[in-house]
Amino acid sequence: MNTTSKTALITGASSGIGRELAYVYARNNYNLILTARRKVLLEETKHEIEKEYPVSVKNIEMDLSEAESPEKLYKAVTDNKINVLINNAGVGVYGDFEKIDVYQEEKMLILNIISLTKLTRLFANDDGKSRRRQHREYCLYSCLSARTTNGILCRIKSLCAELFGSNCLRVEKIQC
Repeated sequence: MNTTSKTALITGASSGIGRELAYVYARNNYNLILTARRKVLLEETKHEIEKEYPVSVKNIEMDLSEAESPEKLYKAVTDNKINVLINNAGVGVYGDFEKIDVYQEEKMLILNIISLTKLTRLFANDDGKSRRRQHREYCLYSCLSARTTNGILCRIKSLCAELFGSNCLRVEKIQC
């Protein structure tokens, strides 16, 4: 296990871009805290990474489409020194507007906008009392698919604009 490395917190780490970023950061000697709602896939990722790289991997099963989840996740990692926040969790709901299930759409909006904003703000607004603040070098990765709706894209852009220039975050916009 790597005891001197930095730590990356990656949301949406059970598959896709989040899972691949977990491997990238493990290859670069980062310990990982991975979160997603699919426990089995998280466990598979953890075992594969720990087998291949000398890093520590902690999994937190959590559904960030539940409004209270950002605060729960933040509290769950309070004792960890988080250097990189990769806010990657997200989903898309597609179809004719009048046929989309309103509950499914609400969960998508909570995940893609509210949870993204809350989690980023919780880390950005750390009050300096935790030891994490002394060592942080956060990055916010907003990975947006080509099919992302304009409303969500606008919210991400405004969040990036609001945070840009802040001395606690480096914001990188990556087109996926």
